[in-house]
Amino acid sequence: QQFGVNFLAALFKNLRTDVLPIVSSRVEDLSALAQAQKLYNPQLRFKFWPLDKFDRIKNLDSLIIADTSLSRWADLRSWHEYGNSAFSLIGITHTLSSAASLKSLMSIIGSDIQPWDALICTSSCAREAVDHVLDFQAKRLAPRFGGYLNRHLLPKRPVIPIGCDFARFCNLAKPSSRFIARNKLHILPDQIVFLSVGRLELQAKSHPGVLLQAMSRMAIGRQSNYPGSPPPCLLVLGTAQ
Repeated sequence: QQFGVNFLAALFKNLRTDVLPIVSSRVEDLSALAQAQKLYNPQLRFKFWPLDKFDRIKNLDSLIIADTSLSRWADLRSWHEYGNSAFSLIGITHTLSSAASLKSLMSIIGSDIQPWDALICTSSCAREAVDHVLDFQAKRLAPRFGGYLNRHLLPKRPVIPIGCDFARFCNLAKPSSRFIARNKLHILPDQIVFLSVGRLELQAKSHPGVLLQAMSRMAIGRQSNYPGSPPPCLLVLGTAQ
């Protein structure tokens, strides 16, 4: 949820247009979007397109989708009067471990996705995971249909990490703020701190195993170079779903 809020804030702050087309099933679903618009770009106007008129949408270069469900929108786009060339679709990987995300990735194979569409991968690991799922699904379907994976028809998969608004954390970076925070949390002045921020859900979100392995290697290396130094500290911030 926080990722979506920050994405909208960045989008509205950096738009170079006065009108933003919005596709939704109901105007009532845009209340949160309207709040962000008033906060970050009050001059911006929305052009609402209901789903039942999606085949007639105009003046659209690309449609940004906040998840991996490209195939669903590609199916809707195929009914447009200009077909799959009407506009491009841009999805983004957020969580890749949930059943819904895996299902949407697998559905890309055999859909009307085109090479001018894109699925933004938020890390190189996400890109590898996406490619693995696509390859798996293609190999699974090949014996049934006697085909093969046509990579020329896959969406582009650029790696673009999730941005961070550093201005929000400027005050926290002040030496006085760091001293107060360490004192409250009983963290030594020379103790290295790892911070993990995210939803506490092992299956659908980030698993802490990789982070713990990295901390272990770092602790061993630090003890070799600085004997007697305090062990690293891990702070976990998040909510369970």
